[in-house]
Amino acid sequence: MSSLPERPDLRQLRRQARELLRAAGAADEAALRRLAAYGVPIKLSGAQLTIAREHGLPNWAALRSLVQQRRTTSPAADGYILRRVGDVEDLMTVYDLIGAQHPRQLSHLDHRFGALARRLPDDRPMMLAVEAGGVLVAGGLATRQDDTTRSAGLFVGVAAPHRGRGLGRLMVGVIEREALALGLSELGLGGATEAERAFYRALGYAGRRSYFHKGLTPAGRIRQHRVERWLAERPDLDRGVTVVPTPDGRLELALPPPRRAG
Repeated sequence: MSSLPERPDLRQLRRQARELLRAAGAADEAALRRLAAYGVPIKLSGAQLTIAREHGLPNWAALRSLVQQRRTTSPAADGYILRRVGDVEDLMTVYDLIGAQHPRQLSHLDHRFGALARRLPDDRPMMLAVEAGGVLVAGGLATRQDDTTRSAGLFVGVAAPHRGRGLGRLMVGVIEREALALGLSELGLGGATEAERAFYRALGYAGRRSYFHKGLTPAGRIRQHRVERWLAERPDLDRGVTVVPTPDGRLELALPPPRRAG
């Protein structure tokens, strides 16, 4: 049985599962024996289960949860970095972290992830990740069904040791600004838990049961002013921006000075 390092890398474990699957598909005897040892099919889910069992865990979800727990057990000593999601593999990691906070323990193997990944090129401004010391600790994703849709669905999660610090509020605020810039009129989410409903109510969202939504600033001068101000002040989220605490303990973006015309 293999042992996990003190700070394991989920992306490396995913890579190991894909390499195992490729080897088994090429009829590599060692790879086939590893899969057969646990009676799993030659599929990605079978390769992931094999990797998990080889590390002494009952399934891939348990392995993913342990990795995230080990990498997020202490508060951020050097602050947080807010950035955009980079590519599909990065999106998988962010989705898995958010999904691990969900009561149903969602992962990128969920059928909804495919639709989310297809929207990455167009909705990437609304796909965010937060890191502490190079470790992913929170994520916020918003996507539309297509380019003509003026509403987007929210999916936000923060690892337990980093909750209560304003990361969720910060990500939702940035996503709302990016949604305005993209011309959206509403953000919403379904399946909200009781704690999530309280969180979103505090941010101006309303709804019944588990569906909550918020109308963004309607078209007009106020909306135009807010979009222009955000575009002028928006930091380089592709490179990442430091998130700094305010005197009252809230988190704010370290925004650059507004750009001057000309």
